[in-house]
Amino acid sequence: MTVPDIKEKLIEKINATTNTSILEEVYEIFEFQEQEGIYEINSEQRKAIEEARAQIENHQVLSNDEANNKTDEWLSK
Repeated sequence: MTVPDIKEKLIEKINATTNTSILEEVYEIFEFQEQEGIYEINSEQRKAIEEARAQIENHQVLSNDEANNKTDEWLSK
């Protein structure tokens, strides 16, 4: 698909939707793309990153295959 084709499809979908969540997400993607400089994270994001790093250090991680298997198990319930 060419760039003009993609733009046309996106415009059609944006015009057709009334889903505010989708529209806000699309808007945020474009806003993020246009930002320059360093991305600032908030305290909640910083805490989540710190927790994830601690889990990695404590070997509390899953391989991609393990995570996929757990997801498949959860979805089949």
